[in-house]
Order: sequence, then C-alpha cells, then structure tokens
Amino acid sequence: MPHVIYQFINEHPSIEISILVEDSAKIEDLINRDKAHIGISLLPTRYRHWRQELVVESPLELVIPLDAFDDETGAYIDYEELFQTYTLFTHHHPTIWGDLLHKIQEKYVVTKQVSISQSYVVKRLIKDGLGISFLPRMIVRRERMEGRFNIVPFDEIALPSVPVYLFYKESVQVPEELLNLFHTRDYL
Repeated sequence: MPHVIYQFINEHPSIEISILVEDSAKIEDLINRDKAHIGISLLPTRYRHWRQELVVESPLELVIPLDAFDDETGAYIDYEELFQTYTLFTHHHPTIWGDLLHKIQEKYVVTKQVSISQSYVVKRLIKDGLGISFLPRMIVRRERMEGRFNIVPFDEIALPSVPVYLFYKESVQVPEELLNLFHTRDYL
C-alpha cells in the first residue's frame, strides 16, 4: 500500500499528504476527531454513516526463519517440531488470533508463544531466526521475493484471510483517483 500513496503523491503534487501510523483500533478515533481524513485499517468502522470499502483480503501464510526449512530439497515439514522448536508470535492482528490460536493448540503442542502487537516487529524477529508466525501474504511479499525467510505450505487447518478496509466520513471529499489506485493495485 505504500506504493499506492507514493504513486498518488507523484501524480498529484499539489495535494498535501500527512501519514499517521496507529493501531487499527485507534484509527476511527483519529477520523472522528478530524485528525485524519482517511483510515486504512484491519478493522471495519463501527460508524454506519461513514463510507467504507474492503480494499483487499490477504491470505495468511506460515512464515519461518530461513534455517528452518530448505524449500529446494523438498524436505518433509514436521509442523509439530516447528511449533515445539520455535516461539510462535501471536496477536499482531486485532481479530484473528483468538480462534486461530485455539485451532493450532487443538492440533499441536505449542511450546512457547509471545504476543506482539505489531506485524513489522514479528517480521524482524522471524528474519533474525527467533520464531515463526502466520502473517498476511501482502505484508511478506517483499521479504519473500528477497529470500529473507521461508513461507511453508500449511493446510492443516483452514487459515483465515486478513481484510484491509478504507473508510472515511461522508462529508470528506476523497479524490476518486486515490480510491481507484487502491482498487487497481495487486497487493498479493
């Protein structure tokens, strides 16, 4: 999504853009207090009179450190061993982890888990070889292309997709070009 904003800035240099980074749960309040015009959030808005659009739904993927699995050899993946060897980083998405963690723990023994509220911290810890997690495909795209960690197939349980919403007050004039950019980008 940063590419969408960058493209819009380049195409519309006369429009001033400020970006505030906050937890999804706080974005609605920023808009409600007129501290922001547009919100991009992992949570839908609770305000029925606001405009809201589902921008993308990104499937979750099991992300593990590079040294944990050599995808070129096609070696068998022992999920039980992964969950017992590595710390499982959880709760970096506001809605999916309760149910997902329950399903994982029904099937596997999870030796260690650590709750971390920010996905970018989880990505860094996985790159450093300190654990594993389920992350949305859209936020591990670059690291996957750069070979910074492994994405392993995981069809042992049904994994949810992570929705991303764009919302704003009806009184706000959002440039149509910006909305179109969000809908024409390939995030996955």
